[in-house]
Amino acid sequence: MSKNAKTLVNTVRGGGRALINTLFRVYYEEKKNPRNNVVKKYKVYRILFLKLKFNTVYSTNKVFKVDKDGNKRLVTNKKELFKYLNKVSGENNTIIIPDTDLLNLTVPHIFGSNNIINISKIEKLTNICVEIYGNSSQLLVGSIKFFAGVHFRINGNDKKIIVGDDCMFSSGVEIWTGDAHPIYDLATGERINNDQDVIIGNYVWIGRNASIHKGAVIPDGCVVGANSFVTHKFEEPNTIIAGTPAKVIKRNIRWER
Repeated sequence: MSKNAKTLVNTVRGGGRALINTLFRVYYEEKKNPRNNVVKKYKVYRILFLKLKFNTVYSTNKVFKVDKDGNKRLVTNKKELFKYLNKVSGENNTIIIPDTDLLNLTVPHIFGSNNIINISKIEKLTNICVEIYGNSSQLLVGSIKFFAGVHFRINGNDKKIIVGDDCMFSSGVEIWTGDAHPIYDLATGERINNDQDVIIGNYVWIGRNASIHKGAVIPDGCVVGANSFVTHKFEEPNTIIAGTPAKVIKRNIRWER
């Protein structure tokens, strides 16, 4: 083939690709809220003047349910997925929960990607609300005896809330890794309220309207009094922790249901 013929063929091919790109395109669109957070991501197919948009949340995030024998099932039913993923904006988030009617789980917001919510087992009716604002964070909850009403909120990237086995939480319990809004030192410009992990041990009883916040560590066998505000690391197991701010008020205790 002559040089002129090759040039003609390449021109035709290039024009064909340009025409195809004009007639048919595939791209992504993002919808943001007033805080500039991405709240929805769509895969868009444009054919001439026809525009088809598909929410990517159901294909890029996963929900698994685990039966009492430990068998894990990927949830594919869109109606069921809508319950957990409707307010998710990121990608590669994973929710793993027991396959039981005893769990009432609501997920108002996940603004971020690569996060994990993993709840192991439940013995009695449990109400949990989870919000995540960040990437690569984890909520890991062991075997639950009973949560009357717990709100978990993870702020920041690479943060964790870990709850051990056999815990019992009353209603109105708030467990947060951050303060929701940053605070800065005027002189240095440094943030002074950084997000921190929260760790709760095994067999812990948390009373009504208690708040467990960033940096808190509660050892095994402890009781947290109603309306208490826990903000730092405790090291002694089997104690009663109460007050605002919380402190140890009784040592060497054992509690029962």
